[in-house]
Amino acid sequence: MGELKTQPYFLTVEDEGAITGAALMSPPRQLLITAMPDDAVIELADYMLSVSAPVPGFVGIASKAELFANHWTGRTGQTCRVRRTDQLYACTAVLPLTNSPGRLRLATTDDHALLSEWCVRFCLDAGIEDEITFFKARLPHKIADGSLFVWETDTVVSMAAFEREQPRGVAISWVFTPSHLRGRGYATSCVAALTQRMFDTGKKFCCLYADLANSTSNSIYQKIGYRTVCDVDHRVFE
Repeated sequence: MGELKTQPYFLTVEDEGAITGAALMSPPRQLLITAMPDDAVIELADYMLSVSAPVPGFVGIASKAELFANHWTGRTGQTCRVRRTDQLYACTAVLPLTNSPGRLRLATTDDHALLSEWCVRFCLDAGIEDEITFFKARLPHKIADGSLFVWETDTVVSMAAFEREQPRGVAISWVFTPSHLRGRGYATSCVAALTQRMFDTGKKFCCLYADLANSTSNSIYQKIGYRTVCDVDHRVFE
């Protein structure tokens, strides 16, 4: 039984044959919950409890996250806290911008040591220390598959990546500039250039998450052309 609990969960909630929601989890990481009706949220929580799934926490649209948390804690006696609230943004066109000096280029194996250090600092800044091992393990794959980019002047000053690619859209993530280089427009230029690169390949939209408490990053994305979709809670059980 213990061995089974380490396997990933890929779940759908259906109503008369129609899928009304989905969720996935790769233990020990959090459960990810899509948009779904309230009754589907309850069904999902009940199912995860019925199979004794090791849910350390979850990520979901704020209103659904509140419902899931209340139902889960009511049945288990656990407590639940909001670790972070992100704003989900989407962009369909990059606004005209004056880029900071530099250029966007693919990350290479020569960048690995620096970007590995940035993965640690990225997770610390975001308050997701438990994700450091995950990010560092994924770094070589991101470089190898050509999904990780850097903004380069005379040296590498910022990074961003794309992932969760679909035929019409893609997510932008891994956005990081070290603290001593911030305020110079590097992250804005990096994300704007990568977003435009995605549109140039035929994507119709790009999305990304920004910590709601970080006014700087939210301002950066809005200047590029990203618009708010919804708030997303990251919650943990204790």
